[in-house]
Amino acid sequence: LTNLNATVFTALRIDHYGYDCPPEEQKKRRARNEQLCLRQIQRDPNNAVAHFNLSGVYLGEQNIEAAQRHLERAIDLIDPKDSRYQHFYLMGLHYLAGIYGTKGQVDRAVQYCQEAMRIRPDYLDPIFMLGEIQFRAGNFEAAESAFKGYLDLRNHLAQKPAKALFSQSRFNSHDHVHMRLAPSTRARGTPIAPSSIT
Repeated sequence: LTNLNATVFTALRIDHYGYDCPPEEQKKRRARNEQLCLRQIQRDPNNAVAHFNLSGVYLGEQNIEAAQRHLERAIDLIDPKDSRYQHFYLMGLHYLAGIYGTKGQVDRAVQYCQEAMRIRPDYLDPIFMLGEIQFRAGNFEAAESAFKGYLDLRNHLAQKPAKALFSQSRFNSHDHVHMRLAPSTRARGTPIAPSSIT
């Protein structure tokens, strides 16, 4: 691999057991991480990465309001054109879309997805999130469009040896998308033939 700004998808699988531990141990680790992030923010209130990491701690604790607050602070601090921090910005938009979607604020959630897609059209996660948000809101036609877009892009990316270095946590969510497509199209009364779902 000569392109240091890219990574490669391979069949190699690495299992990280660092956080695969009993709930009580997870709680201790989150408490430790929270204190580390808070100390970073105390030293540097404009540390976008610390705000982003702290939001992850709060998401793990289901403290949605605190997570939202720090995610919004993180993306306010990041220039999305700065390649050093763009992946934090994109993931922040993705997580905020999920938060607002859960709250039923569909329009706001969709805006976050669309902003992430505008910046990086090859970023799968917000496309998946957009479909999921629309599906849960009962907007099945919009959900179907997003999910088909996800499948098309995923199939395209699967043929390329290198992808940009940022999270693609939904790369292997295609089975979920196939399951979503069937009920969404049935709800509209226009089922898709299995052969047309790729």
